[in-house]
Amino acid sequence: MKREVFVGIEAAYGGGSLSVYSGRREVAVWTGSGRVSRSEELLFELDRLLREGDVGREDLAGLIVSVGGGSFTGTRIGLALAGGLSVSLGCPIFRQKVFSALENVYEDERKILAVSLNEREFCWKVTGVWNDLSETSYRGEPASFLEFLGGITEFSEGVAGALICSGGVFGKVPPRHRVRKKLKIIDAGENLAALLVRGFLDGVASDNEKEVYSGVVGYKRG
Repeated sequence: MKREVFVGIEAAYGGGSLSVYSGRREVAVWTGSGRVSRSEELLFELDRLLREGDVGREDLAGLIVSVGGGSFTGTRIGLALAGGLSVSLGCPIFRQKVFSALENVYEDERKILAVSLNEREFCWKVTGVWNDLSETSYRGEPASFLEFLGGITEFSEGVAGALICSGGVFGKVPPRHRVRKKLKIIDAGENLAALLVRGFLDGVASDNEKEVYSGVVGYKRG
């Protein structure tokens, strides 16, 4: 019986990650351990996951690939991999930003979204109104952990909200730091590809987001 399988490909943060969902259930997952993603490793691991999950090309409903932030080179690797697979397997690509996926999955009114770029650098985004500060503030450039911690402390003074961490950020916040008392801290897990799929499935694609990519009609998300 044909299944509806979505594959998440994230190569812009750390060593990259892959996730295979059948319907709303994750059936296979891989998280890289290196500092940068390598296309040959991603392709090898994805082939292994699909074989182990007994996923045929007729089951694939789409490839959900990260388009940032994070490493520009890693983003290009992920897009190139997804583009090649899209052509060879005949399935659509759905582009989505990691932060957009996090916003779709977690519905807290005020959110600080944080993702580890590597062991020393972090990317983060703030949504909602915090202490009369800007409604939306985004540190597009990588920040050190001290810069990140100082920034989220400023936003959280006197206001309740959520700090949603992924990619290893959760464990780096000191246990007794005051942001742990001010914010509801949510560990979104290490695998960003799984978040891409969950964010895509939880979001709603409008007709004007349609675009053609690598000859296949898909949706531009985020």
